[in-house]
Amino acid sequence: MACLKLQFLGHFRAESEAGDPLSIASKKGQALIAYLALTAGQRHSRDKLAMLLWSDRPDDRARHSLRQCVLTLRKDLGSAADSVLLADDEGLTFDAGDVEIDALGFADAVAAGSREALERAMELYGGDLLEDLNVRSEEFEVWLRAERPRFRNLAVEALGALADQRAGSGEGEAAVEACQRLLLLDPLHEPAHRLLMRLLVEHGRRAAALRQYQVCEETLRDELGAEPEAETRRLFDEIRSQSYESAQESAETGENGPPQAPVAALVAEVSMATGRAQSEGIVAAKRLWLTLLMTWRRSLDLLHAILSGARQGLAWVIVGAAGALAVMGGVIWLVFLPGDEGPRFAPVRPTEMALPLPKKPSIAVLPFETLGDNPEQADLSDGITGGITDALSIMSEMFVIAPGTATQIETPIDLPKAARELGVRYLLLGSIQWSSGQVRVSTRLIDAVQAQQIWAARYDREIKEVFELQDEITQEIVTALQVQMTEGEQERIAFQHGTQNLEAWMLSGNGLKLLRRLTREDNVRARGLYRRATGLDPNYAGAWAGLAWTYFLDARFGWSASPEASLERAVAYAEKAIALDPTRPRTYAILGELSLIKGDHDKAIELFERGVELSPNGADVVALLGDGLTYTSDYQRAIGLIQRAMRLSPYYPDWYRWSLGRAQRLAGRPAEALAWLEATRAGEPPSLVQRIELVATYSEMRRMIKARAEAAAVLRDYPQFSVRKWTRWPPHKNPSVAEREIRALVRAGLPE
Repeated sequence: MACLKLQFLGHFRAESEAGDPLSIASKKGQALIAYLALTAGQRHSRDKLAMLLWSDRPDDRARHSLRQCVLTLRKDLGSAADSVLLADDEGLTFDAGDVEIDALGFADAVAAGSREALERAMELYGGDLLEDLNVRSEEFEVWLRAERPRFRNLAVEALGALADQRAGSGEGEAAVEACQRLLLLDPLHEPAHRLLMRLLVEHGRRAAALRQYQVCEETLRDELGAEPEAETRRLFDEIRSQSYESAQESAETGENGPPQAPVAALVAEVSMATGRAQSEGIVAAKRLWLTLLMTWRRSLDLLHAILSGARQGLAWVIVGAAGALAVMGGVIWLVFLPGDEGPRFAPVRPTEMALPLPKKPSIAVLPFETLGDNPEQADLSDGITGGITDALSIMSEMFVIAPGTATQIETPIDLPKAARELGVRYLLLGSIQWSSGQVRVSTRLIDAVQAQQIWAARYDREIKEVFELQDEITQEIVTALQVQMTEGEQERIAFQHGTQNLEAWMLSGNGLKLLRRLTREDNVRARGLYRRATGLDPNYAGAWAGLAWTYFLDARFGWSASPEASLERAVAYAEKAIALDPTRPRTYAILGELSLIKGDHDKAIELFERGVELSPNGADVVALLGDGLTYTSDYQRAIGLIQRAMRLSPYYPDWYRWSLGRAQRLAGRPAEALAWLEATRAGEPPSLVQRIELVATYSEMRRMIKARAEAAAVLRDYPQFSVRKWTRWPPHKNPSVAEREIRALVRAGLPE
């Protein structure tokens, strides 16, 4: 008995000697064992394997990742590992002596060519080689793109031979099944089309044979711009010349048999395919739908033959139509009924969305549930949620809700409500449990419009592998939604964490949450966290950029005794951050703010634009560009960008409102500005920025009682406030706009 069973054709699966499934959760682990097993007996150097699967990393990091992967793989394989994975310091070899590998067994059976061997081969062929395996490595993908067609061509060869043998033995239905299966793999295989047409004619199904020619003709025209071969056209003419008479005979004598027979066969086929769809995901579901369409066409052909033949076939038409409708209804019920682990809610119609549904694939990463009593689990959960969101935000072909918004979703999460309020089609949710250096992450990707779970996975990893885990989850989402990434986006996702130090990464994540509150106390606390992070990893650009933001906010909001000194430190830390990593969007945003304060407006907008280019779904960066444009008098674009940021972050932070109100005021729309500026969160007083904008807006509208009341509140909290100091940073590009603002504030009673 085999000590290990490996399935690579179709969905990856590994079983122990006893037939128990083995969990190899890592996609890289699955790819490694597949590559080694399919080249069994060959010794591969560690450098070659490292570059095969981690070609996007430096050599030392790639070899380290390989070592970790092999260790995890040995653990996953259990007792079989020592006998099949032969390793030394320089290389690895797979010993397949006691291993049952479906792909190798399939190839041997096809080569044998006997009827029994071919039947066995087609039992083993469960689909394309590793059809749902995607790893972020170009080298591995190159190898896989060569191997997949090889096995598919073997399957086409085996099915063609099997169809011929079955037809020669008088097993017409079995031969038809082989032809149909072959054409699913290779729709351009004309000999299979011809054989299927002949078999259908032999069984009295001439209308179906004629329709099969049309399928062949349409496929060749659509795919190759070609016409069927002369032999295929002659066969079609022969069948067509006899179709009416034969159809009439069939209707009168019942030669075709009642329509229930193909319908019953469809039910069995649908049941099997639906089971595969629930266990193997989208790929099997697509096959199911294709099978349904093909059988639906065959049913129409049969009904057409009966109708054209004689009225006596009307009874069978009614029976066949009822059966076809019943089966189609059953298919829809089976496909769209959620599995045991899937969601159970009514589909969310796009018209029910609180916000317009984007044309691009739209997604919100909801807060992962924390399990267990580890006090750091909440921070890890927030970090993973934000990390996956930030990685997805890099992609220009997606619409991604900002992480700050998703954290405000009420728990327990009402999935339809979340989709409606956020205006997205897809929701990613999951849970995290962390203890003793191990982390378990479970994830589910939900299509709210279809009320379907389209992907789910569970990962058991060492805590130090959490960054790689985030990358894998991101890749799975991109694959499931069929999003195309540019080469630059792939590279930035691979390095978007910025550090391999988990503690430094979590400290920076907490620092960002504090920064967004825009209070003096939280700014001080954030600075302490960022300093600790830079101490743990001096090369962590994200932490240095965070430090720069804390000093900039000190100067901007008057929290510093020496604003000039704070700005100098902000510039130094921002320049250090950009030197360490020139791909972080928030670093370009802080550099843009610092250029704006210096009065270099063109440079500032260029830097903001670069940040948005690197993260087109980054709500904060988009909003900062909009706010920056209010100082260059580009008000209409500013309004559009801030509204775009609000769409990306429906539960947006308060400063988005202030910025939009400011842009509306400067654009000459004071009433619209007030609608944004007068809103406050329950129990929270207006901030300094909000009050200043209210003073200016009321004053410009000549509502002086309200303007003076807000000005008095500013002076009560900030006795040293000066209009000239406030309007100095950032300066307006157009001096006349600055003078207009100064006059409005002074008119309300604020000291110049």
